[in-house]
Amino acid sequence: MKIVIFILVIVLASCTPEERMKNDIMRLGHLTKIYGFNSLNETVLLKKQKENYIYDSIIIDYLYNRSYLATDSFVCDTTADIKSFYISFFKETPCTQYYMHNGEDKKHEIYGDGTGRNGDCSEDCIAFYSYHRSVDNPNMWYCNHPKERKDTIWTCKE
Repeated sequence: MKIVIFILVIVLASCTPEERMKNDIMRLGHLTKIYGFNSLNETVLLKKQKENYIYDSIIIDYLYNRSYLATDSFVCDTTADIKSFYISFFKETPCTQYYMHNGEDKKHEIYGDGTGRNGDCSEDCIAFYSYHRSVDNPNMWYCNHPKERKDTIWTCKE
């Protein structure tokens, strides 16, 4: 038993904070949609943390390193005609756990109308970001929400 505990301690100690952070976040790829207005919507679930946990560093790391905007060449492909990119971050709750293995349907809509009825998990949303492709330079993306991040610019590799 002491050997098992020793090995467990070694394994846990060897995980860097970045590796642990990656395990705390899950892209709900089956909820990713391209809407008729040439926009891509990504939904991310943040694993349950202790109460009053600050998610900011995890969210920013995900945005810059793991989101579709940062990693998917399709988003940067100007022939794909994607003009808007929206990403929503939800905390893991009994409501949002439904979406780990299920898609949206008429009875369960992760954003719904904000009332919380019919499986609507909108009150579990931690953060929402929206980006729009520059008209002048299609390789540039500008953040227009939240307002305090208006200067955020993404540049696709040309």
